Amino acid sequence: MKSLLLALMILFWPAAADAQTYQALPSAAVFSLAQEELEKFLDDKDGSEYKVECLTRFPDELGLPAGSLEMKAELVGKIRYNAPVQVRVDIKVNGVRQMNLVTTWRVKKIMLVMVAARDLPSRTVLADGDVFFEKREIERIDDVVLNFEDAMGLETKRALAVGTVLNKNMLGRPQMIKPGDNVTIVSTAGNIMVQVAGQALQGGSSGDMIRVRNLSSGKTILARIEDKNTVVISR
Repeated sequence: MKSLLLALMILFWPAAADAQTYQALPSAAVFSLAQEELEKFLDDKDGSEYKVECLTRFPDELGLPAGSLEMKAELVGKIRYNAPVQVRVDIKVNGVRQMNLVTTWRVKKIMLVMVAARDLPSRTVLADGDVFFEKREIERIDDVVLNFEDAMGLETKRALAVGTVLNKNMLGRPQMIKPGDNVTIVSTAGNIMVQVAGQALQGGSSGDMIRVRNLSSGKTILARIEDKNTVVISR
């Protein structure tokens, strides 16, 4: 449809007084072709929608020699969302290049993302009812949470206000041990295992290394979280 519109605009646009030596190309035709090229690279397989905004301004008409007009558009680089994207338009008359124009665009991607359904305090373990899906403009696609499996059972690292789009860096594994928890410190040497009472100075999840205090000696050591009650000294 846009290609047909472009052809009609070029065919019927009024030329200057001396039509034998001069023709006027509407800049709208250049933008239309550039946008058509840009939209070829927008992936809508996941149901995403897009807003495309042209940031470039040209005069209403571009003066060219009379003759057979040919235009070709080419995307420069890759699509970046909410960042400048360029499309180059090469213009020839009778096979001779007359202009090589660069148009700049901003593309906004709109897709279903996970959003906080209520105010979520820090360290909230996500469950049904805490989140819902809503269409939003997205800046960094790789960061957002797109399905329940990537969020359920995880814990918020900070307080999130209702309506906040969930990013992966906002979530983490639930803390198995919290600062101040009493733990058993286990140390193994050969066939000998020693257990002493300790206190966690840091929180963490299974497998994390945290600082703990040996309550017998008062020393602070690093130990790996084994379960909610046990930390193990690595040898």
